[in-house]
Amino acid sequence: MIYIYAVGLVLALWWIKEVLGRLPSDIEELRTGDWGARLAVLVIWLITVILMTMCARFVWQLAAPILRYFI
Repeated sequence: MIYIYAVGLVLALWWIKEVLGRLPSDIEELRTGDWGARLAVLVIWLITVILMTMCARFVWQLAAPILRYFI
């Protein structure tokens, strides 16, 4: 089961990297694009924020038991 989470984490981190690389063009698209393009950009960024939150939570759950030994 942990392998599924690991693969999911890698895919989510890849998605986040790709979307963060698009940030300048996405900002420009929000300024000048039509409503359909703007909506698509906003949905992609909403998914990205959700994935960032899930990744941070997953990593924290892995690290918290380890960090308890040092605190």
